Amino acid sequence: MVFKMPHDYYIKDEKSGSPILRRLLVLLLVLVLVGGTIVGLYIFQSDRQSERVLQDFQTALKEERYDEAIGLYRQTQEKALASGLMERNQKKYQAALTSMEELTALRLQSIETQLLAQKQLSLDDLTFAEKMAEVSSVRLISFLRQLCQDYMVGKIELDVMASSFNQMVSLKNLSDAVRGLPAEFDKMTAAKPQMIAAVGYLQNKDYWLAYEGFMQIMNNADLTGFVHDQTRLQIEACKTAMYQPLLEESRSLILGGRYLSAQTALQKLEVVFPKDQAIANELAICKKQVPEQLVAYNGTIEIISIKPLIVNTARAFDGDAYAAAAADSMLTVDEFNAMLEQLYANQFILIDSSRIYTSSRQLNQLMLPPGKKPLVIVLEGLNYYASRRETGNSWDLVLDETGEVSAEYPDESGKMILDRKGEAIGILDEFAKAHPDFSLDGAKGTISLTGYECIFGSITNADQLDDRNKALQDNGMPAINLSDQEIADNHTTVKQVMDRLKMTGWLFASSTYGFIDARNLDLERIKTDTQKWQDQVGTLTGPVSFLNYPNGAFLSGSDQRAVWLKEQGFILFGGIGTTAYLYAGQDYIYIDKTPVNGYTLRNSQLYQLGRLFDVNKVYDKNIRPK
Repeated sequence: MVFKMPHDYYIKDEKSGSPILRRLLVLLLVLVLVGGTIVGLYIFQSDRQSERVLQDFQTALKEERYDEAIGLYRQTQEKALASGLMERNQKKYQAALTSMEELTALRLQSIETQLLAQKQLSLDDLTFAEKMAEVSSVRLISFLRQLCQDYMVGKIELDVMASSFNQMVSLKNLSDAVRGLPAEFDKMTAAKPQMIAAVGYLQNKDYWLAYEGFMQIMNNADLTGFVHDQTRLQIEACKTAMYQPLLEESRSLILGGRYLSAQTALQKLEVVFPKDQAIANELAICKKQVPEQLVAYNGTIEIISIKPLIVNTARAFDGDAYAAAAADSMLTVDEFNAMLEQLYANQFILIDSSRIYTSSRQLNQLMLPPGKKPLVIVLEGLNYYASRRETGNSWDLVLDETGEVSAEYPDESGKMILDRKGEAIGILDEFAKAHPDFSLDGAKGTISLTGYECIFGSITNADQLDDRNKALQDNGMPAINLSDQEIADNHTTVKQVMDRLKMTGWLFASSTYGFIDARNLDLERIKTDTQKWQDQVGTLTGPVSFLNYPNGAFLSGSDQRAVWLKEQGFILFGGIGTTAYLYAGQDYIYIDKTPVNGYTLRNSQLYQLGRLFDVNKVYDKNIRPK
């Protein structure tokens, strides 16, 4: 048998890899070590620098080394805006940059304050403003341009602007941007009055006056350069401010049936905002509602007056002490309805009393559908005095559950009911709705009010309460007690009724506060009465320009009392007459109103009512006392 000896096992002691590779690895490790050291030193230095830069900047400013300060600012700005892994201190630089800008801003604010006070800047201030280069130039250029804007709108005087420019315009970092402006000071001065007026109109939300004012400046070929640029900016601001309010105003006119006024307003708006779809949509609505043709009308304008309607004929004509007044001064509900039918058949069309005159107090040129004749209806005495309850009238005007203005009065059981057709307002609203061609631009009538005793049927001012209670007691009714809050609530409620009336085509006028005889009162008494009306009624109606002289006792236009009334805003003055009469005087227009009531119906030939309607088809012989 043969035996093999086992192999010898051993570890071979030899080096792995080449010497070159080993040297490369060693070199790489050395490089990493050195690089890490460098990065560490950089980070350390960067940390120290980011923490020290603001302090260095502050020191440079304090020691008036502005070249160094602007250099530090620029370095800091570069670091604050840099990106990358190495910029681990970016937020610190951003914070430092913000602080630098705040420090600079404080100094610049001090300079601006001195300039506004017309103080002479120190050499150091001027050096700072110039040496801080772009940091100061951006703000100071804006400041100087703002001075020009402020001058044109009247916020500062010319010498403030001139003094500021004299000191700053030669600074190297400002000169290129502002050196041409002093040569335009004369243009700014020329534009200033119109600019002040236009800006004032814009602030008061008189948008069209503002826009027209700015456009006048813009279209002046002599006002170029800075004035032109600033005016363009003002126009854009005006357009932004005016668009939505004027569009909504037009939409409100449409909702109130004022299609012609809305169309006119929208067409004017369309010139400023061409191709605007919202405006185009509203114009399309108007086009369907306005008359196809309007022609100039130069004939007679008929104006009639109506007192509160008799809704309860049994109460009105019961033979008591008030029956004669009811029979003479009022129409019944049925008679008013019949009159409207006749007026419509005779081609009359309702117009607003305000269409008679222009804003410059001249006679207006009426434009009407062909064949139509203008008619103004004035409702007088809708204060519903306590005595009216004895003449079968309604007691109040209120909003019903649908938001429409309705008459309120008691039924036979004493329960208060609402009746849309219990007064001329609701009747005329409904008639015009059924006959749109009876109303030009949604016109209804003018409600002429006093302030004595109440407004409609409500106490709206504590001053009315004693007069109301006296009238109630004189007519056998109990006095009432109202708290200040209840009176304030009445004021709010009546305002809501008036707002609805105005929206649906009704205007307001004054019959004086106390239904006074102006002809026999001195100026001081008229002033007192007018002021009371403005304070107690005008705060509800808004401004009015139509004054109806009670009982037709008018004043001549040259009378000092009439002159004073014109100065209070009245343009149209109404008296009473048997025929249509109109006189255009100096800054005013006088008209005679033809009363339509029981008395004038019975004496229709004297009042020539046949020119308006067939009296036999209106006067109700069956219901009136024989």
